[in-house]
Amino acid sequence: MEYPEVSYGARRRSQRASRPAVRAICAVIVAAVILAGCVAAYGYFCDRGIVPDIFSSTSATTDGTTAATTSTTDAGTRAVRDIASAEKPADTGTAPPLDRVIIICTHGFESYSDGETVTSLGAYIAERLSAGGISAQFFDLGIDTSFGSYAAAAEALADRDCSATLIDLHVMTLYDGETSGAILSDGCAQMYFSVGATENSDERTAEARRLMYLCDRAHAGIVGDIVFSPTTLNQDIFASSLNVTIGAVGNTYSEAQKTADILINVLTELKKRGCK
Repeated sequence: MEYPEVSYGARRRSQRASRPAVRAICAVIVAAVILAGCVAAYGYFCDRGIVPDIFSSTSATTDGTTAATTSTTDAGTRAVRDIASAEKPADTGTAPPLDRVIIICTHGFESYSDGETVTSLGAYIAERLSAGGISAQFFDLGIDTSFGSYAAAAEALADRDCSATLIDLHVMTLYDGETSGAILSDGCAQMYFSVGATENSDERTAEARRLMYLCDRAHAGIVGDIVFSPTTLNQDIFASSLNVTIGAVGNTYSEAQKTADILINVLTELKKRGCK
């Protein structure tokens, strides 16, 4: 069988015709590599507090500090809460080990409308948990700036018992012209859990969902969305770790305490049931 000859000019035209497609593929590959690098760099610097984490429970405010936000406009970074219709989460063995609890505030300067800081709430929760039979300690980090706060906390916690449960408390900043935090029946503020990007994020999410279910059963609607962060939130250090936002800057300290009491009662009950 004879094959027709292809002229040199035809081959050149064919090669030129294929170049745009090759260039397009190369451009896509380069763009993907650059985007992956930017995401990795962003997470690296967020973990060190060099740039604000816009997805986690802490976001930059106008005064240069950081505080919690609960916006759920980006469905790709947040799990929409549907506790009202959800069944009880399966017991996956991810209940927090409640023999020992360490409470910190990586943003200890966050405060409520009456000027009381979140560190006061941390000490209050530790005292109440101890009274309920859980060995709890509030560890005052003394951090007075948002930049580098998570890295400073990790360094301060380096010598702590990492088999304990770590609870990092926050206060939510208000946006969009809001003047007060959500106040539920019985004068409670709202509460949120955040999950960091760690190898055990599935376990962290299971812990949060289990506590969401139990707290919501004790007081309907008290827990808002789970917020997922591209940074670790130091949740890769301890065997169990909760990043909890209780109330907003528009809430009073008393309203935050009432919400904290519900979380305290849930954790104490889990301890009584033998969760370790």
